[in-house]
Amino acid sequence: MERTLKIAICDDEQTYLDILEDECLRFLEGRNQKAQIFCFQRGEDLLSSEDEFDIILLDVELQHMDGFSVAEEWKNRQRPGKIIFITSHDEWVQRAFKVQAFRYLYKSGSGQDLLEALEDALKDMNDNEGIVLEGKEESRFVYFREIRWIEALGDEIAVFLVGGHLIVRLSLKKIEGCLDERFQRIHKGYIINFQFVEHYYKERLVLFCGKEFQISKRKQKEVKKHYFEYITKYAKVI
Repeated sequence: MERTLKIAICDDEQTYLDILEDECLRFLEGRNQKAQIFCFQRGEDLLSSEDEFDIILLDVELQHMDGFSVAEEWKNRQRPGKIIFITSHDEWVQRAFKVQAFRYLYKSGSGQDLLEALEDALKDMNDNEGIVLEGKEESRFVYFREIRWIEALGDEIAVFLVGGHLIVRLSLKKIEGCLDERFQRIHKGYIINFQFVEHYYKERLVLFCGKEFQISKRKQKEVKKHYFEYITKYAKVI
């Protein structure tokens, strides 16, 4: 299930605010990523927003309340979001580390720098998403990137991980609603993580570990569409 990304942009220069928004839209369109973009010209307005953001593009030299003060208050309130500072000067870099900024960019830099920062932020988010599973003998947080496939076992499911498996008293339908876009139901009894697919065929998938899965006839069209959307979005062509 694809999530909608939320990006906040805060810059008191309307011209540069527009430039950043255009660059973000270009990035999102290139990746076919669903998103909402929120623009602010004052740090106080960003702080008063009730929305939670995944990525925050924050100008350092804001009027009234500077970007670092905004970031410090944001962190103090324990609000989520990867902060990417944008500035015209380099003397602020050390302070950026103190508020655990994800990246520090210069306004004089290329648009490519911003696109790479957004790409890295999204990848970092993707790598750290997961789910808490209540197993028979243990409960643990499992990263999505650890799950190779999930198999139905009557009233339970088996979650096959990179390093073993867990048996969980849960339906396949219930866990399916908690997963992200890298997962696909290919059969009434299986959900596959596309990250681990080495070969795709019309009627079957083969994982890197050699495990092979049949795709039900009813699911073949849906799986094909979803698989190629996924690899178009995330695969790097050399």
